[in-house]
Amino acid sequence: MGIAADFSGSLMLFPDISNNRIYLKRWNVNNGSADFVEFAPAPQPVVEAEQGQPNAAYAALQDFQDLQETVEQLKKELEKVKRPSAVARPVKKEKGQPANE
Repeated sequence: MGIAADFSGSLMLFPDISNNRIYLKRWNVNNGSADFVEFAPAPQPVVEAEQGQPNAAYAALQDFQDLQETVEQLKKELEKVKRPSAVARPVKKEKGQPANE
């Protein structure tokens, strides 16, 4: 690196964003030269799935369709419960009005 090392032995860090690296430079007082260290991210270990075992558990199509039908039936029942009943309710008669018979 073209920058002189600090003779006190302090660490000098140089980030290299474009190459995803960090460089460290320091003065080595034992041999009178500069030491360079490069830091790079370690590759992530690849975990392979076991052979014969699916990565995700899926329901069978028939089970899914049965569940879907059950949900639809429950929705219909819930709508029936929510609607007001069609039973005729007695109307209160006010005084002085003739009765409709």
